[in-house]
Amino acid sequence: MSVFAVHEYYHRKFLKKDYEFFVKKDTPNWSATEFNNQLKAGKKLVVLNDMVLDITKFIDYHPGGKFVLNINSGRDISKFFYGGYCLEGNGTGPAEGYNHSNYAKMIVDTLVVGLY
Repeated sequence: MSVFAVHEYYHRKFLKKDYEFFVKKDTPNWSATEFNNQLKAGKKLVVLNDMVLDITKFIDYHPGGKFVLNINSGRDISKFFYGGYCLEGNGTGPAEGYNHSNYAKMIVDTLVVGLY
């Protein structure tokens, strides 16, 4: 069996499993006031599953483009992240949301700065 085949097997297995976010035990709790103060200070923050994510540096790397994150800065993005809602259709039919992969969930783990 080639190395590629082994890698592909584990990749597909990872995609099928239910990934759970990893939040560090020492992650601070944020109040609404602190959240809003950080937004006013220029930070790009969003809330996902009660986690505060600092997306300031990630915006340029988001595969879906900057617009989606910029327009939702300061909001709860859970409905977008899990595919329950999208901003616009692609012109060929009704709008469909995008359910993010386990790899996207791993990226989220690196963006957590607090709990809301």
